[in-house]
Amino acid sequence: MLTVSFGVASLVPTASQRVEHLMQMADQALYVAKAQVATWPPDRHRLA
Repeated sequence: MLTVSFGVASLVPTASQRVEHLMQMADQALYVAKAQVATWPPDRHRLA
């Protein structure tokens, strides 16, 4: 089995925001995606 997780984020930049903020948001989204894959499917025993 192969799974792929992506972290995607977008924002409208302001003068006070840095690119690092966008990267941090994407990184957090990646961890959320990985956590969702780790619990999918909800009932693995039924698929066996």
